[in-house]
Amino acid sequence: MSMTPARTLSDAELTELADWLDGALPPHSGPLTIAPYPQQAGNSHLVFRVRTSSHVWAMRVAPLRDSSGGYDLSREFSVLQGLSGSPVPHPSPVLCAASPGCPIDRDLLVCDWVHGHTLVGPLPAAITNPGSGEKLAWSLVETLADIHDTAVTAPVLDRPRASAAEFLDRQFEKGRAMLDHHSVRDVDHLTRLLATLSDHRPARWHCGLMHGDYSAMNVMIHDERTPTVSCVLDWETATVGATMVDLGYLSARWATADMDPLLAAFALGAGDPDSLRALPPRDFIDDAYQAITGRSCRDLPFFQGLGMARLALAVEVRVARAHRQGQHDRAQGFARLVDTVVAHGLRLTDAG
Repeated sequence: MSMTPARTLSDAELTELADWLDGALPPHSGPLTIAPYPQQAGNSHLVFRVRTSSHVWAMRVAPLRDSSGGYDLSREFSVLQGLSGSPVPHPSPVLCAASPGCPIDRDLLVCDWVHGHTLVGPLPAAITNPGSGEKLAWSLVETLADIHDTAVTAPVLDRPRASAAEFLDRQFEKGRAMLDHHSVRDVDHLTRLLATLSDHRPARWHCGLMHGDYSAMNVMIHDERTPTVSCVLDWETATVGATMVDLGYLSARWATADMDPLLAAFALGAGDPDSLRALPPRDFIDDAYQAITGRSCRDLPFFQGLGMARLALAVEVRVARAHRQGQHDRAQGFARLVDTVVAHGLRLTDAG
């Protein structure tokens, strides 16, 4: 759920970039053009369609680099390379430029173009019915199970097994550090959610590949009439850790009739009543995951809460950034979202 807009590229930068890509991309025919691609959701990265007469690619361009090391698309490139040959539907990576030779001082990632429909906004009319809604939900969970059972060979994911087993410990250490460094307001409710989760962390959990931001906004279906997953996007937060975090995040953001409108706007169906009636209840998600993987979802409330805590922490950073930049209305908007997400997390963990 990215909400920080990236600075656009000038015409001069695009011209220079097109000249460079013409020689850097695989062999193709015809002149190369770059055109902005309209985004319906997360806009932290710019997206462009790169086209020649023989091929089409998608190019994501990160914001300007910062000292935190964020927006490192070389990491995503490595993960996508590691997914090659797996059952997980993903974009085929073509090129990543993190500096040498690239004419702009930003990370960029070029992948083969994926045709399909991104699940942003109300469901397409052709699949706004209970049968299609259930088929879509099952496909989302089945794809997530494939991710969790995929062994990816990627240097950015290599870590000792003992280190992976400490994944949950690191979540709370990083969370506290983020609040100490970024908080510009009273966040007692978020501190309470983190403390509650830390005190009730499960003793055992499945360790495997995590997407890190698995939601409808990062998934494409084949077309507006075919409710099955064709591609999973945005792998920059992928890691090895507690796979149930992905399931908790997906199910916590699953649309329900009583969901806060602010959260519903970012849920599958975007709060549209017809979409809501077409989708199965939240329990369908964990029931499907258990049926597909054979793994217990007993600790799902914990992981739902952790998914919301991770989201709240990420948005709280944006509160601080907007505050520092004097964008007070923007900061207040992000703060309202954090407060709503935290309240939702507390309810899901029965700590509200």
